[in-house]
Amino acid sequence: MKRDGDVMVFAEQEDGKVHPVTYELLGKGRELADRLKVDLSSVLLGYQMEEEARELIYYGSDKVFLYDHPSLKDFDVVRYKTNIVELLREEKPQIFLIGATHIGRTLGPRIAAALETGLTADCIELDLDEEG
Repeated sequence: MKRDGDVMVFAEQEDGKVHPVTYELLGKGRELADRLKVDLSSVLLGYQMEEEARELIYYGSDKVFLYDHPSLKDFDVVRYKTNIVELLREEKPQIFLIGATHIGRTLGPRIAAALETGLTADCIELDLDEEG
C-alpha cells in the first residue's frame, strides 16, 4: 500500500554532469522510500539533461522531474529555488534530500524558508522512528 508523500532528492548538476553526492543521496533515499513504502523521485534542473535524467532512474529514482531549459544550464539560486519550491508544493514529499555542497548550502535554506519548514544541515545520518 503506497502512502502519500514520496522521498525526493535534489539532483545537483554542474556543467551538464550530475554531482556524485546525488548518487549517495539516491542510495539513502531509496532506503527511506522502501521503508516508508513510497516512491523515490528526483528533481533535475539544467539544459540538455535527458541522458543524466535516465541515469537517475538507473541509480534508483522511480521518477525524475526534469526541468530542461537554456536558462537553467548554470546554477541560478532564484530560478532553481522558484522551480523547486513550486514542485515541492505540488508533490508534497515527506522528505527532501539535498547535498551539503556549495550549491546545496546556498539553495537548501532558501527552499526551507519559502516553504516555512525546518532544515537539518550537515546531517551525516538519517533514520526513521519505527514508532511513527
